[in-house]
Amino acid sequence: MLSSHVIAAKVNYGKNPARNYSWRGPTRSLRIFYVRALLKALRYPGRSFAAILIIFGLFMTFLASGTIRFNFFEVDPLWLFYVGLEMPKGTILEEISKKIQKIVKDSAGANRRG
Repeated sequence: MLSSHVIAAKVNYGKNPARNYSWRGPTRSLRIFYVRALLKALRYPGRSFAAILIIFGLFMTFLASGTIRFNFFEVDPLWLFYVGLEMPKGTILEEISKKIQKIVKDSAGANRRG
């Protein structure tokens, strides 16, 4: 950072240096809680590991009992598919409309058979 940047930022360390760190205030309690929890976890690693295993076991129990839904391939109530139609450049709108109607009719007939 150049001195011209410092001058342009109008930083004044003489009056109240804590003012420059006001953004740290809202997260202070969260940081203190995290540090204390981390210190306890490092001080008692066996208890920490046991707590993690208990939480994981509860999760697996809820998953196995069906309390938490777990489905990789959810069935969609609407069966949609998209069809791309490529026509030569300069094709008139009526011809495009006829092609689309033919595709819709063919797909509706295939759906009834299937």
